[in-house]
Amino acid sequence: MALNDPLSLTIAAATSPLPRIIDDGLKSVYISADGKITETVSHQVTSQKRRTLVRIDLSKVAADPFTAVNKVIPASVQFVFEFPTWGYTEQEKIDAYVGLNAQLTAATNAILKRVLAGEH
Repeated sequence: MALNDPLSLTIAAATSPLPRIIDDGLKSVYISADGKITETVSHQVTSQKRRTLVRIDLSKVAADPFTAVNKVIPASVQFVFEFPTWGYTEQEKIDAYVGLNAQLTAATNAILKRVLAGEH
């Protein structure tokens, strides 16, 4: 079963429609009209586990701080869900994600900011 086409992604109050450009059964890729945002949703399934990846890839032009030359610089944000093929309900998987997301984003993203700054 496929997700909506196009997907809608909002980053910093800017919403981008992302039409699907690839659907091979286990992976779908969505890309913005300007090519600066790509979203990938993929699944890897073995007899023991299921790994689901939701990833956005971003690109922008910024000045290199050493040379002052403008360059295209890539970045990505990804969520990976890896569970055994049995033993966890869909709700338990959702609850784990919701709990982690709440921890990272509580108090105006306090822990997320610290992790992104290099703390562990």
